[in-house]
Amino acid sequence: MSHEQRIVVVGAGPAGLAAAITLARHDLPVTLVDRASTIGGAIYRQNQLGEKKLRLTRAHEKRWAQLKAGLEACADRVDFRPETRFAGTDWRGAIFLASENAGQSEIMIPGGLILATGARELVRPRAGWTEAGVTTVGALQIGMKSTGFAPAGRIVLAGSGPLLLVAAAQLARLGNPPAAVIEAGRPFSSPLKGMGLPLSYKLEAVELIATLLRHRVPVMTGAGLVSIGKDRDGSFRLEVETANGARKTIFADHVGLHDGIVPNASGLGDLSVIPAEKAGDCGQVLGAAASEADGVLAACRLMKRLGRNLALPKDAVARHEREQQAQALIKTLYAPVKVPDVRDLPEETVLCRCENRTVGDLSRLQDKDGESVRALRLRGRFGMGSCQGRFCLHWVSDFVSGASPEADLVGERWPTIPISVSAFTEATDHTSTI
Repeated sequence: MSHEQRIVVVGAGPAGLAAAITLARHDLPVTLVDRASTIGGAIYRQNQLGEKKLRLTRAHEKRWAQLKAGLEACADRVDFRPETRFAGTDWRGAIFLASENAGQSEIMIPGGLILATGARELVRPRAGWTEAGVTTVGALQIGMKSTGFAPAGRIVLAGSGPLLLVAAAQLARLGNPPAAVIEAGRPFSSPLKGMGLPLSYKLEAVELIATLLRHRVPVMTGAGLVSIGKDRDGSFRLEVETANGARKTIFADHVGLHDGIVPNASGLGDLSVIPAEKAGDCGQVLGAAASEADGVLAACRLMKRLGRNLALPKDAVARHEREQQAQALIKTLYAPVKVPDVRDLPEETVLCRCENRTVGDLSRLQDKDGESVRALRLRGRFGMGSCQGRFCLHWVSDFVSGASPEADLVGERWPTIPISVSAFTEATDHTSTI
């Protein structure tokens, strides 16, 4: 089978797996790639040690079992490439798959492309947020899923969103309940609104809250983590602003930060040169259940573009719409009471972790002569590090008065992520004969 007939699906999480299974069931050959060594994505991350497992909710376990069974049933039509990164597409429609295994990188022009790269976390800069021992809540959660163990010591989770409560319950189940959860919103203040969520959400919420109550985890709502400092013994001294405006100090050994999620489509640019679709959180924040439905729909949309006359599955359409409405309601329930202005941060606060550029650096660059977007990147080095602006440019855009949208600061990039020169030079180029 030539590469021109093969469909490449990027991301082996809920959306990518659902898309790959749908395509394979319609007898299309699929190459499924993922950065991890196994399927599952962040939601269904597998334990790499093969020992203790972090238990998922019953609904997640059921969906995961269905996805695994579906993939196994069409394994002869799905070529899974682990430890492989999608590095972008060029003007011809050629895509570059960079493998971490020597000699397995490829450049090809496939018959179609589905991007299911998921979401990325937003972490609002705070004084001390770059200290060793401070991570994203997502990274903390992936560590628990990959090893089956919780970090030792006192853990505090801060920011906003349901992921805080999910991670707190998971820590508790693994034997180390967090010392505190600091939630900027007030998700429990409007119980009647919460009744509008689907039954599966309400059952999961009851399970989470019961776990937190059983383990006596303090949840501070309407509160914000102002700064992270070091105490004499090396632990963290956290300054928290409570719902009534008072200040409180909490001590911790580890801190997990999470301020929401956004689609992980940074730098992808124009995909019109090749039949391509985005699926799941890569296109819009949907959550696991809707991402599966969106993976099915993305596969169907792509097949229609390739000339196959088929209707969108009604059950997937209905599920997608229902989950979209649920996510919009969750966003309302978790809306922060107070949204800090990044321009009010102390000058020494780091904005760009990769290049160690601070609020003061950005302020001086702005004051100089109203530097252009290009200057912010090339002279200021904001967004030029190894994360390619995925952490800082959202906040740089908020900081700059009359700012261009974040997309303008990111620009279109090929490759979209840093790739070694050897990955290019050693790649097999299937386009050379076209």
